[in-house]
Amino acid sequence: MNPTVGIGVDVHAFSDDAARSLAIAGLTWPGERGLDGHSDADVVAHAMCDALLSAAGIGDLGGQFGTADPEWAGASGVSLLKETARRVRAGGSTIGNVAVQLIGNTPKIGPRRAEAVQVLSAAISAPVSLSATTTDGLGLTGRGEGLAAIATAAATSSDQIAWAHPQLAAIRLDPGYQGGDYYDSDDGGGPHRGLAIARQIAHTTYRSAAELNGRFQRYPQSGEDPFVDGRYAIQSYLDHQGDKLTRRFDANSYLVLTEATLTHDLGRDRGGTYAALSGITAKTLVIAVDSDRLYPLSQSQRIAEYVPSSELAVITSAHGHDGFLIEVEQLAPIIRSFLSQLVPITQTQTIGLVA
Repeated sequence: MNPTVGIGVDVHAFSDDAARSLAIAGLTWPGERGLDGHSDADVVAHAMCDALLSAAGIGDLGGQFGTADPEWAGASGVSLLKETARRVRAGGSTIGNVAVQLIGNTPKIGPRRAEAVQVLSAAISAPVSLSATTTDGLGLTGRGEGLAAIATAAATSSDQIAWAHPQLAAIRLDPGYQGGDYYDSDDGGGPHRGLAIARQIAHTTYRSAAELNGRFQRYPQSGEDPFVDGRYAIQSYLDHQGDKLTRRFDANSYLVLTEATLTHDLGRDRGGTYAALSGITAKTLVIAVDSDRLYPLSQSQRIAEYVPSSELAVITSAHGHDGFLIEVEQLAPIIRSFLSQLVPITQTQTIGLVA
């Protein structure tokens, strides 16, 4: 079985109708301003529907439940989700899980997250995870006020592909992988050994050589002798990182995400990297980590050189690529200063994203 992944996006503007209630994530939010739409405008439920339909290859929300169909006028997001799940399964597909993120300033999902997850999971009879974030004042209607590129590249390099290749092989060569159809395996089955090795390789690229050498040197792991089947401390550290990931991540998802990074190229179908970057009109902030060996400083410098209205900021860190996660005291002021230069946004929109 080859799993497929669907992506769904839904946007609704806030309504001027004071009597219209807000429906988000299968719940009603008293006291909040409602959204305009043919149905209840539940952007979370609608984005989930689009993602499921996309993964199953049977169209999209508009095609399945068009605004011309009176049957679905005023329909709740939960009812659309239930019918979508039924149609997906009727087409021969199964639903593994859905991860959805709400982007907007309101409502505050946190206090009711568990309640929403329960409703959404019941609607599709499959696990759902729900998160929420804001855009720090940036608009969501395509006006392009600002762009931030942090520890990244305009296109995946051969070196980055080389690091990814053995990660993919480690998973696929694990006997427990079974061609990707391992979900009915007994407890302890599945490609967890291959996934752990893939994570160990990846984690090595996330940190710098200077940090690993300084932190672990050539110390043996406590209570072990490297000359008698024991490990060095760095080996124990990587074993721990690999084991930790296998307890919270799916191997097929790891493959899909890793292969997506291999094909990343802003210049594809846009006349090349220079043409793509030079055509960006948004004010752009490029942030690099000086010790990053996965996405080296030179790649960020290239983005900043080609994008017309851009600025480059460099974070000083011994931690390598993970410096963009660790060096919060450096990163936050850079982003805050950049956002303060942008035109304030007065219109609020809400988006639901599913991957």
